[in-house]
Amino acid sequence: MRPLREDTSAAAHAANAGPSRSAYRMRRAWALPWVRTAVTVYLPLGLFALVAWGVISNDRLRIAVETRVSAMVDALAARPEFVVRGVRIEGGSPTMREEVRAVAGPIAGQSSLHLDLGALRAELEALGRVASASVVFDPNGTLRITVRERRPAALWRDPDGTLWVLDRAGVVMVAADRRLGHAELPLLMGLGAPRMIDEALQLMETAPALIPRVRALARVGTRRWTLVLDREMVVMLPSEDPVRALKGVMALQFGEEVFSRDLSVIDLRIPHRPVLRLAPRAAEAMVLRRAVDLVLGEET
Repeated sequence: MRPLREDTSAAAHAANAGPSRSAYRMRRAWALPWVRTAVTVYLPLGLFALVAWGVISNDRLRIAVETRVSAMVDALAARPEFVVRGVRIEGGSPTMREEVRAVAGPIAGQSSLHLDLGALRAELEALGRVASASVVFDPNGTLRITVRERRPAALWRDPDGTLWVLDRAGVVMVAADRRLGHAELPLLMGLGAPRMIDEALQLMETAPALIPRVRALARVGTRRWTLVLDREMVVMLPSEDPVRALKGVMALQFGEEVFSRDLSVIDLRIPHRPVLRLAPRAAEAMVLRRAVDLVLGEET
């Protein structure tokens, strides 16, 4: 019976004994934050970098890995759930939608994993007619392209004589074949006119009664506007606040009907001293009237 008691006391002593010295040291080291970070973060990264370096440095192994990965990607891309089932274009005019379709190309039947939607959107927004574009896939596998079209605001004849359609921001939309095809749009001329299109449109809005007579708005020296009207009449506006100057001459029109007279130039470049010039035929008529008045005066 005595040996049994000794064995029992020895087992109890072993159970109550603390951890070994090495286990204690490991627990204390693991309590340090930098040790945990090194083991959980830097050690896996180092192993991954070591494996990656081994793959890259071995040409045969690298080619095998690239081939395997490419085959996996192609197999995944060929799955039915990633196939583009159709293309739907929304927004804009029929002409612009045809341009968008031509840029997008034959997408139906391709894998959506092989399409760069960001590049396609940038290519669409590079079109002159497109103000903005959105390219997304719907749950049914249809590529939906939504575009917002720029609105024509004016025509611009550049120094080379080419005619362009501009939007309100002065962005060139498309080349215009001829002026008569856009008769409702004002014609701008001169270098730098697109940058000042907003001011030109304000001038047209200030004088709606003149719109039927305005043939062009010419930008002179990149500083000021000259309105070219029919009947060989021009209105020379100042470089500073031309809208106000035009409002003043329009107020004069209501009382004096200056635009109904035989004038060739209405010079408003000096705001406090406008200059009116008679047309050549009006000047000749005035000379004849004065001569007749002199003759009649002598006879009487």
